[in-house]
Amino acid sequence: MRRVLLLIMLLLLSSAIMAEEGWELVDGILAKVDDKLITLSDVRAERAVLRWQGEENALPVSEVVRDLVKRALIVSEASKLRINATEDEVRGELAVLAGAGGPPSLFWEEMANIGVTRAEVEERARAVSLVARYLAFRRETTYVSESDVRKYYSDKAVELGGKSLAEVRDEVRERLAEEKYSVELKDWIEDQVKRGRVRIMSLPGLTD
Repeated sequence: MRRVLLLIMLLLLSSAIMAEEGWELVDGILAKVDDKLITLSDVRAERAVLRWQGEENALPVSEVVRDLVKRALIVSEASKLRINATEDEVRGELAVLAGAGGPPSLFWEEMANIGVTRAEVEERARAVSLVARYLAFRRETTYVSESDVRKYYSDKAVELGGKSLAEVRDEVRERLAEEKYSVELKDWIEDQVKRGRVRIMSLPGLTD
């Protein structure tokens, strides 16, 4: 027991020294989803991809970690449901990604410069494709009752331009399905966190 306490004290002391001296960690675990680890290297690679895609507003570390956690949860769930991305979908995602910010050759050069291999980029493309498949599945299976459609129509008649229910039924059902799907997905992710499937770590000296 004394050895464990001593080890903890040493770890805390070394972390404090690193933070005070401004030393940078080469890598570390930022989060864990089931048995999958999300590391600082994963976040750096994801941020590089986001920059390449021009998504400058999605770069804070905390946001990237949350997105990677969400992706890992969905990939795990999709695997349980035996939902798979096709090779064509993965190749398509790779082609779109590599050509998003310039010549594909430049993209691969950028990835190599930060130590990201082609296999890792392909793994990301497969995960992104799988997430898209899973979300489409959830969206398609979201149920909206006729009574919900009628209530929405009654509440939003003016907004719908005075059209008849028959004219806007499909539009209303689509709106309600999208709203319900978004809420259900958010609630599902929060439930997975409460179940202990997700653990977020913190590292000294790590900033956005």
